[in-house]
Amino acid sequence: MKSFSLSLLSGTLAATASLCGKLAVADLSVQAESVQIRPLWLGLMIACNAFMWFVFTKALSASKTALRAVATNAAANFIVSALYGRFVFNEPVNPYWYLGTVFIVLGITLFHISKD
Repeated sequence: MKSFSLSLLSGTLAATASLCGKLAVADLSVQAESVQIRPLWLGLMIACNAFMWFVFTKALSASKTALRAVATNAAANFIVSALYGRFVFNEPVNPYWYLGTVFIVLGITLFHISKD
């Protein structure tokens, strides 16, 4: 269970790093405030990536197999990235995305309940 939680956290941190990177280079405006805040977003992106790798290596160490940690991390990254896109950038999400997400969650569940 510790590996699962750490993998979810590392995937979430990876998605958050991507969000910060997108905000850092987004063409929001050329106003002075926008230019001054970009280094903050870049710093947050680097910090999230560094912490993500720290947590991810802990997840790999705690996991019975690397595949479980990697798959859980990737699923969390995918889902959280899509949620950020939907709620932060107002990007559309079609029904196929929801269906795909269900399959991803089912697959991760099978990884974690299967016997080694």
